[in-house]
Amino acid sequence: MCPVLVDGSAMPVTKSMPKLIGDERYWAERAEEARAVCDSIRNPECRRIMGEIALSYDVGSVIEGFNSATLTPPKQEVVSKH
Repeated sequence: MCPVLVDGSAMPVTKSMPKLIGDERYWAERAEEARAVCDSIRNPECRRIMGEIALSYDVGSVIEGFNSATLTPPKQEVVSKH
């Protein structure tokens, strides 16, 4: 799926952002695309960076990070008065 420019951004026009956040298939496709680009890069540093980008798109880490950020209440710091 090729992204279409909408208001200057390269977001696909088929889904809204909230739906994309938890869409495992979407992120798996992005990770696969990033790996394909990584395989074509010859510069070792650029290849390493692209590999990290591909890893960041892996579904498990994306979904887990989103869920922990949105579903975990912030920890309350206990302040003792002495």
